[in-house]
Amino acid sequence: MSNEQRFHCNQLATSLSPYLSLHKEQPVHWQQWESEVIEYARQQGKPILLSIGYSACHWCHLMAQDSFGDLTTASIMNEHFINIKIDKEEQPELDKLYQQCHWILNGRNGGWPLTVFLQPDSLVPFFAGTYFPLEPENGMPSFKQLLKSIVEIFQEKPDDVAIMAEKVIHELKDLNAVKTLQAVASKPDYELFIEQLKQQHDPQWGGLVGAPKFPQPVLLLALLRVIYQIRPDESEFLYQILQRTAQGMARVGLYDHLGGGFFHYCTDPHWGIPNFEKILSDNALLLGFYASLAHFSKDGHYANLCRSSSYWMLDKMRHEQGGFFSSLGADSEEGEGTFYLWSKEEVLALLTEEEWAVANVAFGFEQAPNFLDKWHLHQWYSNESLAQKTGLHEKQIAWMLEPIKTKLLSARNMRAKPYRDEKVLTGVNGLAISGLLKSAVLLNDSHIKEAARQALSFIYLNLWKDGQLYAVYRDGVAYQSATLDDYAYLSMAIIDMLEVEWSHQWFHWLLELVDVAIEQLQSHHGGFYFAKENSIDTAPRLFDFSDGVAPSSNSVFNDCLYILALLLKNETYLTLADESCLAASANLRKSVLSHTSLLTNSINMKHNYDVVVVRGSALECMQWHGVLKRDYHPDRRVFSISDSAYKNDGPLHRFETQEAVYAQLCNVSEQEKRFDDLQDLESHLKHKP
Repeated sequence: MSNEQRFHCNQLATSLSPYLSLHKEQPVHWQQWESEVIEYARQQGKPILLSIGYSACHWCHLMAQDSFGDLTTASIMNEHFINIKIDKEEQPELDKLYQQCHWILNGRNGGWPLTVFLQPDSLVPFFAGTYFPLEPENGMPSFKQLLKSIVEIFQEKPDDVAIMAEKVIHELKDLNAVKTLQAVASKPDYELFIEQLKQQHDPQWGGLVGAPKFPQPVLLLALLRVIYQIRPDESEFLYQILQRTAQGMARVGLYDHLGGGFFHYCTDPHWGIPNFEKILSDNALLLGFYASLAHFSKDGHYANLCRSSSYWMLDKMRHEQGGFFSSLGADSEEGEGTFYLWSKEEVLALLTEEEWAVANVAFGFEQAPNFLDKWHLHQWYSNESLAQKTGLHEKQIAWMLEPIKTKLLSARNMRAKPYRDEKVLTGVNGLAISGLLKSAVLLNDSHIKEAARQALSFIYLNLWKDGQLYAVYRDGVAYQSATLDDYAYLSMAIIDMLEVEWSHQWFHWLLELVDVAIEQLQSHHGGFYFAKENSIDTAPRLFDFSDGVAPSSNSVFNDCLYILALLLKNETYLTLADESCLAASANLRKSVLSHTSLLTNSINMKHNYDVVVVRGSALECMQWHGVLKRDYHPDRRVFSISDSAYKNDGPLHRFETQEAVYAQLCNVSEQEKRFDDLQDLESHLKHKP
């Protein structure tokens, strides 16, 4: 095939991305994001139609089936545009850039599919939107109509296009500029957080008011930390908000009550009907949140939820060699969500009369159908409430529910299953490892801990090559340079693993990762850039200060630096963490609810984050570690380095071997202290200022 011919046919068959390969049979002349494609667009003087999505996204599939599969629409695209398709999970820096552009052009958040029209020379968009239907509906133009309007604007109003592109570049630079606070804050950050949360929380269903309803585990973890570490006057009220949200997410429709795992978000304000995507990052973060809440509250329901969520990840999302896959789609062969829906007739055929009497109430069949004339299962009632409603004993309810779920799940597993995206993403696997480790510690489950360790080994063996970290693994190939997300989430996962089980190998890999990230991503203005290189020369390098579904990678990396600074007495790491927090300070003050992981950073740094190193025999270290981590202490890291695991090769030389067990306490506010008695250490930590 000649170089010219390649631009006149679909080029996605060669892509490793499962998302891009789903579009390889379409009549659109899709190209991948490559320098040759960009240069061809410039030579032809055609605008670039950039479409960004991911394989679990229902609306991405809908637009693909309707518009991109339509011959008339495809012919317009092929004649007037150079069409590029991107998997947002493979090229997150481009997705972040063009999502920011959508915000600038439309004054609201974007989403997926993201549909962006670019000037070929500057690669700056002059129009951006998301989903467009095949035919006009609900006041929205058809995609064909939009394409014709874009062609007319590009050809007949080039000055307007240039002015719009200039505006976008100007505002992009402003969005990604470092803006430190110019004056002393009038009130603490956590007070702003409480004020904004009071204004925006949903008093009936929990979460933030309105729909769609996203779980936002990063915000919830920050709320739990404010309650625990700050103990404000409103703590009881704030804890009610937290519990209302946690219960709503776990008991209504966000959670899969048969198979385990959480869906991506709910389309209504009461957690009733999800969009039916299951994303690994959501489940990893929610697992970490519920494990922390269970640790804090001692609530067995949340512990059981952690167990079922952990085993769902191990059963449905795991690569045979140990890593975790990206997502499960919303759609199966029969349509959106159909894999999860039930008719009464199906359930009645599977259950005994006695079982149906319980299931009818427990799963919401006594209510009207809630989606497509069928039922998406809810489980709002506790066993105690079910016992009252059915007249059965609470123990009998608990005894009956499991076989009912087993029968329904076995029948459901016979259906056509949703599509699974089998990419392994480094950063998301870091989140999964951290979530699994929190669950393993809570449940004292060695199998979950071993799965986390194997996932970490998978990343080390497959995505760390010659001192370089890669972001994506598929079919034996590691590709795409790592971003700050990957370095930050993976580094934190290693720190979490070191707390659970010290390893000389993991520790030195952590130091390598952190130093590579600093070398490649450090900004001289404070903070860290999102990517090593800028994909577009005319745009600024991106900062990732705000939280999305996952926490800001700057805030997570700051936390890693801070922990290592205390562990190693490393002033460079401490300075970098402080400078990064300062660089993000104005962003945090402007919108605390969008920067709650940065709020967590400031809480940790201002309230004596403790790093404790325990040294001695393996048995003694385990005993001390168990006591120090018995209760919920998000401001405490405990590393137990037994004599058999200790290697005096430099970084940890000050923790020398002793005849008896001891602990070294490291924090910012006071000199390092050594404790030879566990009760003395506990008393000191309990009463420290």
